[in-house]
Amino acid sequence: MLKKDGSVVWGQIQQEIFDIIKNKLIMKLIRAYFNFNKLFKLYMNALNIKLGVVLVLDDEEEKERIIAYKAKRLSISEKKYPIIKKKCLVAV
Repeated sequence: MLKKDGSVVWGQIQQEIFDIIKNKLIMKLIRAYFNFNKLFKLYMNALNIKLGVVLVLDDEEEKERIIAYKAKRLSISEKKYPIIKKKCLVAV
C-alpha cells in the first residue's frame, strides 16, 4: 500500500475489519474526558515507518479509557533516525 507499483487488496473482509476498528475507536464506551484529578498514562510506540501514542486514564472501575490517540507516518529522513531518537520524536 505504501509503494506506487504495489498491489492493494481491499475486499469485503478488509472493509469489515476496518469498520470494526473505526467504530471501537470512536465508541463512547472506551473514550473518556480529561480528569486532572487522576494520573494520566501515556503509551508510546516507535516503529520503522510510523509513530503512535495513546493517552489514557483509569475510570472508577480501574478500567483504562482512551483520552486521545495519534499516529504519524515517518518521513524519509525520520526513518533513518536511531530508535532512541524516534522514541523521543513520539513524545514531541
